[in-house]
Amino acid sequence: MLSSLVVLLGVAHALPLAWQPTVDNCTEGWIKQNRDHFSFGKDSDPGEFDQRNVLEATGEYHSQPARRRYFTFADFYRPGGPLFFYVGNEGPVEIYVNHTGLMWELGSDLGALLVFAEHRYYGGTLVYPDGTPDCLRYLTIEQALADYSVLIDHLFDEYALPASTATIAFGGSYGGMLASAFRYKYPHIVDGAIAASAPILAIGGVTPEPSKASFNEIITRDAGPVCAK
Repeated sequence: MLSSLVVLLGVAHALPLAWQPTVDNCTEGWIKQNRDHFSFGKDSDPGEFDQRNVLEATGEYHSQPARRRYFTFADFYRPGGPLFFYVGNEGPVEIYVNHTGLMWELGSDLGALLVFAEHRYYGGTLVYPDGTPDCLRYLTIEQALADYSVLIDHLFDEYALPASTATIAFGGSYGGMLASAFRYKYPHIVDGAIAASAPILAIGGVTPEPSKASFNEIITRDAGPVCAK
């Protein structure tokens, strides 16, 4: 399966011009997620949140159940086909459904089930209402990846996917970093990752430390004398 993906990446392919993939072609789904997947101490919040939904702010908010939002497209799927999983990043998931062509193209060829997951705290996937004190404490890569692992387990059950189904993570920029980290941290769940424009070494603690000015340096070197004109 992975070798087929590699070959197809080098083949020019386009979906029919009369058909434009958007959220209108997809099925919207919801799943309950824990706010904190890892801590069980007194400072942990045992509640859940909607992936994706705007919840009412009430005094009992911390004990209310919640869901997480995702989109699926199953028209391409053929038995034995892979699961293509878009690792949502910093924005509403609809943006990526509507502008992620590679997943649609490869999915059509390989009979894949397409899934686009929304990142916690973005779009409508609100972990806490606006103004909640210390509301960003669970906005971490580790928590987001745990969300995605729970969702994939749910999808295997929901669509009765065989255990042999290959799961391929897709992402670009920050989402590409997440896709790479997802494959690295959850190799028993993710069989491969396609990461576009992913600054995977631009994280704290990496040696040598990445230059924060590197982007500006590249633009400066690329700009010619006629750039301002």
